[in-house]
Amino acid sequence: MFYGYYGGAYFQRNFGFLAATQLLRATAFRVSLAWLGFPGSANTSNRAIQEGTFGVIPTLWSNQNYGRLQIITQYSYLVRSPWSVLSTSGPSPKNAHTNMVYFGLRYILP
Repeated sequence: MFYGYYGGAYFQRNFGFLAATQLLRATAFRVSLAWLGFPGSANTSNRAIQEGTFGVIPTLWSNQNYGRLQIITQYSYLVRSPWSVLSTSGPSPKNAHTNMVYFGLRYILP
């Protein structure tokens, strides 16, 4: 059996101002931004996540009385793009990506 899928999620920019707090009875106010995607937000605020996966599940051994033995192999590629990238020491990448491989052995009872 061959299989594959692709999935993605996009998180819309959504931020606003928190309630202002007065500092020491002066006319200056502290204003804070909250939620997703504001300039300078943490790099844990995701803008988009995408993943593509494909795999194969061959049957290695099969017997009507004793069941089946299968091996599962899967490969996935994942891309994550944050809303804001903070660079403290030189340029930072605009997104992160990784490759994932999975192997499994499955015994199916008759």
